[in-house]
This record gives sequence, C-alpha cells and structure tokens, in this order.
Amino acid sequence: MINHAINLASSADAYFYTYYKLRKLAEANPDIHTVLLGYIDDFFLKDGDEYTYGEEYMGNKHPKYCQLISVKDKLFLFFKRPGVFLIATRDAIKQDYILIFKKPGKSYFTLNWGGYLYLTRDKLPKNLALLTGPDIPDKRSGLSSISPLNIRYLKMIADYCNSKKINLIIFRPPLHKFCVRNDEEFANLLKNDIKNVGYLYYSNFSMEDSDYGDLSHLNYKGARKFSNIISLKLNNDSIIAKYSGSNIIK
Repeated sequence: MINHAINLASSADAYFYTYYKLRKLAEANPDIHTVLLGYIDDFFLKDGDEYTYGEEYMGNKHPKYCQLISVKDKLFLFFKRPGVFLIATRDAIKQDYILIFKKPGKSYFTLNWGGYLYLTRDKLPKNLALLTGPDIPDKRSGLSSISPLNIRYLKMIADYCNSKKINLIIFRPPLHKFCVRNDEEFANLLKNDIKNVGYLYYSNFSMEDSDYGDLSHLNYKGARKFSNIISLKLNNDSIIAKYSGSNIIK
C-alpha cells in the first residue's frame, strides 16, 4: 500500500542485524534511494543489548543473518554468550545445508528476512484494564540508562546510507495515548552523533482504539489506514529528497 516500497521489517531485529541485512539488500538493489527505519524505546534503554545477544534473539536472528556478519562481530557475539552463539551457529549450519542442497534458489523465502505481519490480535482492552488510577504511566518516562550497542549500529547504518547516497528516515509509528514515549529525548540523544538523516515521528498521531492490537502496535485495520497516510507523506519529493541535517519531519 506504500507506493514504490517493500516492507522488509522483521520483529525485534536489533540494529546489529539490520545493519548487515541492509548492506546486503543495498548491494543487491543499487536503485534503493530511501530507507525507512523504525525504532522502539526498548532498543535504546537499559536492556536493549539483549535484542542483539540475548538467548531468545540470537538464537532466532543469527541463523538468518550469519552469512553476512563479519568475523569480528561473530567473535563479539561469542564472547558475550558463548553457549548461545554455538547453538545458533549449529542451527545456521543446518539451515545452510538445507538452502544449498534441499532448496536451491529459494534462500530468501526460507530465511524470511521480513515483511508485513497481518496482526489480528486484540490485547488493547486487557492492556487498558491494567492501566487504572495511579498505574497510568506518564507518557514521557525519561531516559535513565542507554544501550550504547544499538546506538553504535544505528550510527553505522546512517554512515553506510550516507556513503551510498541513500536517504535514511528514522521512523516512529503511532502509539496508543497511554503508551510511554520519549520522542524529544531520543531526538536529542541521536542528533549529535547521527547526521544527515530525517526523523519522522507519528507517535502522537490520533488513531481509534479499534486500530490497535495492543498499546504499541497497530492491528491490520490501523495498518491499512496509516499506510495510506504514510504513502502520501513519503512520496512527497520535499520529504524524500530535500531534507538536510538531522531534521524532525512532522
């Protein structure tokens, strides 16, 4: 529904893995001119590094992307979680065998590097039931501790896009009105280190409760509505081609 675009997002892909995936996709598709990169608060907060080398995430992500990851970064993963890394590497070798000998020519579909997830869940009423009285959170929680790992790889993504003359827009999708958000804090955190990118913030965009699957994810109904809005926004040449520096695009 977003004109001239393809969705290659994958749930909970840390920027460590996104960096390598993006490099390969750009190498294979040199006509890419814009990358829209989503973010969530969790990536940058205290436990954000777990999205890179936590047991659940490395076990799922490393087999998908291991062929792309540098030896240096594989050693980094190994020294962080040796046991998890070895199991993930074993799984990657099994998967490579299947790709080479069982399903030649179908590696992309087997690896599942991402795509739109048709979300039908309806957890919002349960979420809202838990947020009563004094338990309703402040929409701005503040940034008490930061994950330097995700910031470092986000900067590497930005540097790579700049080197390839690819427009990078860091994107914040709609959030429910009771969801914690730190938009200004993140903008201030990133703008000094990450240059020549756009920031597209829709976290305060008004959507109906029926458009949400939970506090921080649109369901298929909300996605359909919002895709039309973002398609019009992104295909405006003044947005895609003419921003400079670290700008917040409203």
